[in-house]
Amino acid sequence: MTNSLSVVSELLRTLQEAQSPDELLHQAVSRIVQLTAWHGAALFRPCDEGSMLCVSARAGEIAPEMDWRAPADLDILGDVWQEGALCRIDDMQPDSASTLSLPGVSSALLVPLKYSNRVQLLLLIVDSKPRRFDDEDQLLAESLGEAITLALHNARLYQALQSELTERQRIESRFWATIRKTETLYRVSRSLNEPYSFDQILQRVVNSIAGALRADQSVLVSLDLNDQQVQHFVAGGPSAQQIVPISYDELVGWVTGRVIRESLPVCLSAAEVAALETSGIPHWYKGLESGSIAVVPLFSRSRVFGVLMAVSYTHLRAHETVLDLVCRLLLE
Repeated sequence: MTNSLSVVSELLRTLQEAQSPDELLHQAVSRIVQLTAWHGAALFRPCDEGSMLCVSARAGEIAPEMDWRAPADLDILGDVWQEGALCRIDDMQPDSASTLSLPGVSSALLVPLKYSNRVQLLLLIVDSKPRRFDDEDQLLAESLGEAITLALHNARLYQALQSELTERQRIESRFWATIRKTETLYRVSRSLNEPYSFDQILQRVVNSIAGALRADQSVLVSLDLNDQQVQHFVAGGPSAQQIVPISYDELVGWVTGRVIRESLPVCLSAAEVAALETSGIPHWYKGLESGSIAVVPLFSRSRVFGVLMAVSYTHLRAHETVLDLVCRLLLE
C-alpha cells in the first residue's frame, strides 16, 4: 500500500508540470509505465460525436497505436464506457474477437475516469503476462485514474481561467484605447472651437495632439503638391524648439514621401529610422536612439495634402488609428 501511495503521489507531482490538458494526458500514461513497470497504458476519449472511442495518449510497446479506435457501444470497451465499472481481463487469447485483442496483450485493466458521475475517459493498462494484475494492482489503477481525472479537471479549469483573463485584458485594452481616442479628440476639437487666427489654431492643435499622444514632438505639414512647396510646417510639443524645418524635396525624399504616395500611416522604431538615415535626408528631429516616430497622411476630399508626424524619444504611446482620427478631425 505504501508503494501504491508513492506511485500516485509521484504521478500527481509530474502532472502539475503539464502546460496543457493534452500534454497532461501524454505525461500521465508515460509516467504510469515508468513507475509501475507495466508494459503499456493508454487513454481513450469519445470521438465521432460519441459513437467511437479513440486513443488520446499512449505509452509502452504493446499499447494501442494513436490511430486505433473502437465502437463506444460494443464489447468490453463499450460495457465499461456505458456502465462506468472497472473491468479486469486475466487471460486475453490472441484469437479473441474482442476489440482489446491487441498484439502482445495477455492481461488488461480498463478503468473508467469519472467526473460528476459521468465517464470522461477510459484508462487502459496492459501487460504481456497472463494474470498479471491482482487486487492491489486494480486498486492502484483506480487511484491513478482518480489522480488523472483530478489533474485534468484542474488543468482545464486553469486553461479556462487563463482564456477569460486574456479576454478581459483585451476588453480592458480596447476600453482604455477608446478613452485615449476620446481624450485626444476632445483636446483637439476644443482647440478648433476657440476664436483664434488660422495659424494660432494650427499651433494649438499641434500642441494638443502632442499632449494627448504624450509625444515629445509633433509636426503638422501641409503641402502644395502641384507647386511642390511646403505651405505650413507647424511644430508642437515639449521639444518643439529642437525641430528643424526641411524643404519639400527633403520631405518627399524621406518616409513622408511614401506616406503621401500610398496614403497609409507608418510607425517606425528607432532601428527602422536609423536605417533610413543613410539616405542623406537631414533630421527635422534630434537623434533618435530609442522610441519611435509615427507619420500619418492628412486628407482633404480623399486627397492627401500633408502629413502629421509625432516623435517620442522613449516610447510613442499612440496607435496609428488614434493619429488617423486626429487627422480626420483636423479636416473639419
